[in-house]
Amino acid sequence: MMEEAIIETKNLTKKYKHNTALNNINLKLEKGKVYGFIGKNGAGKTTFIRMITGLAFPTSGELSLFGNSREKELQEARRKIGALVEGPSLYPFMSAKENLKAQQIQLGKEDEREIGELLDLVGLSGVGNKKARNFSLGMKQRLGIAMSLIGNPDFLIWDEPINGLDPEGIKEIRILIDDLNKKGKTLLISSHILGELENTATDFIIIDKGNIIENISKDELLNKRREYIDIVTSDNSGAISILKNKFPNVSIYIEGDHLLIENFSENIDYLSTLLSENQINIREMRRERESLEDYVFAKIRS
Repeated sequence: MMEEAIIETKNLTKKYKHNTALNNINLKLEKGKVYGFIGKNGAGKTTFIRMITGLAFPTSGELSLFGNSREKELQEARRKIGALVEGPSLYPFMSAKENLKAQQIQLGKEDEREIGELLDLVGLSGVGNKKARNFSLGMKQRLGIAMSLIGNPDFLIWDEPINGLDPEGIKEIRILIDDLNKKGKTLLISSHILGELENTATDFIIIDKGNIIENISKDELLNKRREYIDIVTSDNSGAISILKNKFPNVSIYIEGDHLLIENFSENIDYLSTLLSENQINIREMRRERESLEDYVFAKIRS
């Protein structure tokens, strides 16, 4: 069954004078998924997000939101989007409650119960009349997330949502993302903390120099990331010689005093026995999988 497209782009391009920020982007974001949006600073992430939210316009190509691509329809479709982009836009002399109320007014809504529920949801119900200018960075992020949820939007765009949060706050946002996704929300999350993205995303979009390098599901990514055995021995040179002689197809990489062995299809216990029989002691040995960070950097470099 075809999944409903929240966003679809066709040859979407954005140029600033001699700089191409986005280059012929063809992308489809499907309903009910959590997309991890990955790329270095200047890769094009913010430009793409700004075009989705109507803060920038394409030089050429097509953008469709919820199946709508005409400008008037796009403006209406954007009412279904909640966004936290480039840090929360807060009124510094207002309290958390007043900031949320101002956001409701901008959206043509007024619901005191929603404000209370959102403050509870992001852990700000106890801040009282404290002004936003006196909030910590983490508190401002929490309020920005709450503001993005005003009006119960179908699609959420969060740019660095865990910026400034402590480990407990990061865990709370992780749980919130999972809960929102279970309720059918679609999320696009940009973050430099790839380990945390790995805990929350169902799909990953990798962008570099304005080009989409890869759009891949979590399961597909897991299968593509290389597996290896990480081993430290009493005689790494001898271990390499033995392994190359016995298993000519293995690939061995040296990182400091560690040997990283790929394409080893035998049981790991056999490796231990083989080296022990040749008077080589094993100090450390474990199976590992390439990290998301290493996978992304390899993709960007290639």
